[in-house]
Amino acid sequence: EGIRDGKMISYKQFSELRIPYPSLAEQQKIAECLSTLDELIQAESRKLDALKAHKRGLMQRLFPREGETVPQLRFPEFRKAPGWNVCALSTLISSLDAGVSVNGGDRPASKSELGVLKTSAVTNGFFEPNENKVVLEATEQARLAEPVQADTIIISRMNTPALVGASAYVHKSIPNLFLPDRLWAAKPRENVSMRFLSFVLGSDWGRTALAALATGTSGSMKNISKQDVLNLPVKVPTFHEQVRIAACLSSLDDLITEQIDKLAALRVHKRGLLQQLFPSRSEIEP
Repeated sequence: EGIRDGKMISYKQFSELRIPYPSLAEQQKIAECLSTLDELIQAESRKLDALKAHKRGLMQRLFPREGETVPQLRFPEFRKAPGWNVCALSTLISSLDAGVSVNGGDRPASKSELGVLKTSAVTNGFFEPNENKVVLEATEQARLAEPVQADTIIISRMNTPALVGASAYVHKSIPNLFLPDRLWAAKPRENVSMRFLSFVLGSDWGRTALAALATGTSGSMKNISKQDVLNLPVKVPTFHEQVRIAACLSSLDDLITEQIDKLAALRVHKRGLLQQLFPSRSEIEP
């Protein structure tokens, strides 16, 4: 017997399921069509994995290793430049501000509505604005604070041990979306590339360093204190080298985003094809 939605399914029930099927020739034709699509999806998934691995390897060479101030790989115009400086994060940003916890609905906000971000908006290292909850009540709307602003870095200050400290760069402002109390916005300071800083915080080193600051007695949720984040020591080169590194990694991010979108479109296409190739439930029930 199996379990479905907390209920048991007997072998008799399973064996009596009505399954439509065409002729063997049509079965083979459908299987070949879907198998070809599956192979394409797998190939595009491998390409995405390869792009992510390339980016990760490049970041390891573009940023100095532990105990060093000069990276393994440096652009030609900076090879004679001095080593990177170590600065507290507080000296690289103008402020670190959290939003407010409000009650939201069970769907994302439309462009004409107000919404509050979920912590999942930054969990994969890319900002996902659709990961939000609509805020409909006027009393809750009045409490909203910290709208999503361009050229900021959103950091998760409270999450599971694996996801606390996740961060993502915000390319453009979204005035109708706001931060919850579990997310911070690191705001720009003059002569610091926030795009570069976002790559530092999102690197293997950055993720490990931020997660190491997390505390809490709960095994499921951890917190990072604001002061600990502001005190975090970060290695940085000159502003011009920051901009050069950020431009290089941003171009890779663009390729990764394109690949993610392509893969998502293929999966949507497969779902639609499955619906068209197989009869609906109403068409097979007596």
